[in-house]
Amino acid sequence: MGVNGKLLATFADSLRNGTLNGKTIAARLYGALHAQQDEAGILEIVWYGASVEMELANGERWAVECIGPDAFRVYPGIVRQDTVRWLNLWVMADYTLEKMIEEVNRVTRGASE
Repeated sequence: MGVNGKLLATFADSLRNGTLNGKTIAARLYGALHAQQDEAGILEIVWYGASVEMELANGERWAVECIGPDAFRVYPGIVRQDTVRWLNLWVMADYTLEKMIEEVNRVTRGASE
C-alpha cells in the first residue's frame, strides 16, 4: 500500500511556502509519516534534527535526511548486534522533493503488505 500520496502531497505543498531549513522540513515529514504510520507499515519512526528514521514492518530500516525544500537523501540502515548502521555515503545528486516522495512510497509499499 505504501504511504498515502495525498498526505505527502499536502506535506509537499507545505514546503513551497517560504524558505525552510532541514530541521523544520524533517519535523513536517515526521508529522506526515506519523499520521500514516500504520497504513505505511512503519513500526517505529523517530525524528531528530534534519533526519527522520523509520523501522518498517518488514524489518527494513530507512532514513530520510532533509537538506532543503528540494534536497533530500534517502538511505537504508543495516542492523548488526542490535545497532543500526546507516549507509549514508551519498555519491549522487540530492533527491528532489518528488523523487524523495517516490522513494519513500517505494520502500514502504512492501512493508505494509
